[in-house]
Amino acid sequence: MEDSDNQEGSTMENNRDWRGSDASSFYRIITQPVVDEGQLGLPKNFVKEYGDEICSSVRLNVPSGGIFRVGIEKDENMLWLRDGWQRFAEHHSLTFGYFLWFKYNGNSEFDVAIFDLTATEIDYQCCSNNSKKFNPVAETTVPEPEHDAFCSAKTDDRHPIEISSSSETEEVEIRDVTTDSGNPRSIRRRSRRRGKKISEHDVVTRLFKSDNPYFSLTMKEYNLGRCYIVHVPAEFSSTYLRTDKKSVELQDSDGNKWTVGVIVRYGRVISLSKGWCYFCRDHKLCSGDVCVFEVIKSRPVVIKVTIFPARESVEVK
Repeated sequence: MEDSDNQEGSTMENNRDWRGSDASSFYRIITQPVVDEGQLGLPKNFVKEYGDEICSSVRLNVPSGGIFRVGIEKDENMLWLRDGWQRFAEHHSLTFGYFLWFKYNGNSEFDVAIFDLTATEIDYQCCSNNSKKFNPVAETTVPEPEHDAFCSAKTDDRHPIEISSSSETEEVEIRDVTTDSGNPRSIRRRSRRRGKKISEHDVVTRLFKSDNPYFSLTMKEYNLGRCYIVHVPAEFSSTYLRTDKKSVELQDSDGNKWTVGVIVRYGRVISLSKGWCYFCRDHKLCSGDVCVFEVIKSRPVVIKVTIFPARESVEVK
């Protein structure tokens, strides 16, 4: 439902920063129950952190400047976007497999970005031109390892996809900031995959943006169990993690720090080891969580780790 005070000149497009693993930023995938039931649940960690301050309706801001009011339904420890959600979905032609990135601004207000089946952000202006305007919802209370490796320029893979929060083998993607020629490129190492499939890991790596070099990894049992080890991709470490030190500093999104031992060979870090277990335990990492390792300082090495918790799986035929 688009407010009558729709501000097409919004600066949201220029100001938004979708990075971060804290509860104020999250994404939701449009599953079949969302389509069938006409409502969208908010994540439990968000509700735990901010649920008490959410009003009976929230404001959703899209990058084109559109402003939509959607009613909130509270059910025990859950919050649902309900009254007005269906109209928001129809206005933006949301279908099974789309995913939305939310950033909470406080005061029951969210910035929302919408991505289609190709993981490409939609044309909001096109939606606005082809849809009628709706009245705002009333402010009333609603009931409550081996890999195949290759290097390539970053491309836009425009084809139908499958989205799944789990996969049989490990997937790693590296973003290389520049080559020797000064041209940006990406290096992707991925496991063998069947058909046209994109995992939740791919969703995160397509959305995460940084000017710093980084690689991303889907957590597996051996990263979190007995071994407590993270193998660093060779292409990445040889370029960005050359050091003779025996430890590096990890930093989370809140600025907390951990000293983690590293295994160094040929002057580059090949694995994070001793001390990684404490980081895992402090953040309650689980198999399927996606971690982005971002080098924010090279001397001494400081790596920021951004965590994206595993979500429900979705298959898009």
